[in-house]
Amino acid sequence: MAKILQFKSCAQGGEYNGLGAISPTSYGYISVNTPSNIVNWINSQYASDFNLAGKVTGIGYGWQKYEIPSSGKIKFIVRGAAGGATGKPGYSINPTTGAISGSGNRPGRGAKLIGEGKFKKGDILYILVGMRGWCNNGNDWGGGGGGASIVLKDNPSGTYTFAPLNRKVDVLFVAGGGGGCFDSSFGTNYYGKDAVVTNGTGTSGGDSNRAGGGAGLTNNGGGSASNGVAYSLLSGTVPTSSISAIHYGGWGGGGAPYNGGGGGGGYSGGSASDSAGGYGGTSYINPSLITEISRGYATVETDSHRNLTNPWTAYGFIELELGRDEGKYILAKDNDGYKYFDGAECLDGTTKSVFTNQWKLLPYQAEPDELTYKDYGNLIITNRDGLLDDTRFLIMSKESKESVTISGHINGSLIEQNQDVSISDISLIKSITSTHNIENLDVRFAMSKDNGKTWQTYNSGSWDNIDIHNKQEFMNNGWSLAQFGTIPLEDWNNYKAKVIRFAAIITQNGPNGKTILDNIREIADLVGSWRHFKESEAQYEYISDTELRITFLESGNYKVNYLDSLNSGNSAT
Repeated sequence: MAKILQFKSCAQGGEYNGLGAISPTSYGYISVNTPSNIVNWINSQYASDFNLAGKVTGIGYGWQKYEIPSSGKIKFIVRGAAGGATGKPGYSINPTTGAISGSGNRPGRGAKLIGEGKFKKGDILYILVGMRGWCNNGNDWGGGGGGASIVLKDNPSGTYTFAPLNRKVDVLFVAGGGGGCFDSSFGTNYYGKDAVVTNGTGTSGGDSNRAGGGAGLTNNGGGSASNGVAYSLLSGTVPTSSISAIHYGGWGGGGAPYNGGGGGGGYSGGSASDSAGGYGGTSYINPSLITEISRGYATVETDSHRNLTNPWTAYGFIELELGRDEGKYILAKDNDGYKYFDGAECLDGTTKSVFTNQWKLLPYQAEPDELTYKDYGNLIITNRDGLLDDTRFLIMSKESKESVTISGHINGSLIEQNQDVSISDISLIKSITSTHNIENLDVRFAMSKDNGKTWQTYNSGSWDNIDIHNKQEFMNNGWSLAQFGTIPLEDWNNYKAKVIRFAAIITQNGPNGKTILDNIREIADLVGSWRHFKESEAQYEYISDTELRITFLESGNYKVNYLDSLNSGNSAT
């Protein structure tokens, strides 16, 4: 079952609590001089939200950071906020439902965008939920422009820079905010204009005409310090002037009202007009990263779960729907049969109450059909426990060319040296050392003196045979790197080898394992050893089947007939 995550605008004091004689701070304007308080406020807003508690980080100026908990498709619903309303004395708006009473002008609606995309566990999103523009009760002001709602994805190679964290990002969604309305007269001519739901062609701010234009993605809205400049959405900045502070536009680039409604924030900001309603901002859905589902505005019918009775005064909102990717299921097959991963973690972020976190045999060992994939397949796989070495992963997918990426730890990787090192000329081995770089790994060794036919491990003074192809035996009984340099010299010499080769088995114990085994080197005492002669230093011929004559061409001491062993029935002189 899908999990719905609902992100809040987190405006200090709420989005607004009405009109008239209520203290201006209740309208929900941002305490711009204390950004640290805004961060703390954002973090506190999710304390009672089971799905998001401790998982949302306030960045400042309304921006929130969220890390995607599991890989798969995510459906987004992104709605910009409506502009600010205006009305005659006695006009009021329910801050939760948008229900109105009294006589007033209608603000512009924010755009509502729906789309989905594929994401990986650990991807970082930056989210800004638009806030409704400031509302007026009939004085000589307009309403503030509505804030845009925005979703960014952290990407070191992204097109834009997210200034609050100085990070490169991709822009996924910008849902434009609606324009604020004008209030000196009442009627449709003074309504705020709706946001533009289609993709904007630029990222500029809206023009100002007394009231302030809405901010664009990269450019400020038109305006002056006296009526509050709406700063670009990626700047993470809000006005700091105390002049007309309560009259700022909605969080997310909404333009400030003056003698007219402010423009809405957006991919490009909406313009403002003198003695008229402001224009809404434009919108954007990234065509390369998001599959578009729909564009439009909030409606009472489709947003009834929000108690929405008046979409023209609606707040902004962003929802993420995490759910099982219905088009992709993974099983496996090894020499034991068909298996499924009985994991704890579900794609929607929930955890099963009963699980083993291991691969288990399917109860029916026939070729899996579609129903078997859907009943037992999983996309969240955390380990290989229960799988044999010879494993194939099986994927059922609606994609024509499906692929999955599986990463894991090294588990019993066997390395066999394929060439012997001759030590037949050496009468005494002094030591054997290795140079290496090992992090978070367990490496066990064995050695062979008969070209890999049999292998030996060192154990408390004795050389015991070991089956290196039995991985569990090798991991349990091979000698460790710590033992490698402590084997006594007499035990090395008691090994009585003329040639040696090494084998190792590697198991990763923690994250980011890294192994380089550069060299294994023997240090020998050559006193008493004998040098093999070269053909240029001697001549030899077979006199008979059993006699070999050697004539040395240089003077010196030579040892003739040095054999490892004599074959029965043969002799030499």
